Amino acid sequence: MVFWSFITENVLQLLMMLIGFGLLVLEIYLPGFGVAGISGSVLLLAGIVLAADSVVQGLVIGLIAVVFLGIAFTIAMRAGAKGRILNKRLVLNAVATKPQKENPLDYYEGLEGKAVTPLNPVGSAEIEGVRLSVLSDDGFIESGAQVKVVRIEGKQLYVRKV
Repeated sequence: MVFWSFITENVLQLLMMLIGFGLLVLEIYLPGFGVAGISGSVLLLAGIVLAADSVVQGLVIGLIAVVFLGIAFTIAMRAGAKGRILNKRLVLNAVATKPQKENPLDYYEGLEGKAVTPLNPVGSAEIEGVRLSVLSDDGFIESGAQVKVVRIEGKQLYVRKV
């Protein structure tokens, strides 16, 4: 009966704590600027302070809230590690991937060479003494024509007739 009377007397405070807890859990799943986390912390703390009749009761309610937040955090981290959040694993990109190196083909941008085969639109060209697979950017180019690398997209060199 004491528990039920506590609930009926502190509906507003319990609602504040519940909303604060929900906002903190939301911050765990959708980290960002921190508005949800800060406002959730404020609501949770205010609900605890307003609901507690003594310091001891406030500490007990706060400890219970911390335990529940710890459980929610543990569940979120385990689900994230297994890829159950947004269908992707929870891993920092800086740790998970190697730093992107420059595209070695960027060296050829702006250089001129000679079409070794007809480019219709794909063929081969010799640029700086290296035979490369290229794609004509302006239609058919006959074999032996002077070409210039105008752009690079990924591993594809685009050339135009000079």
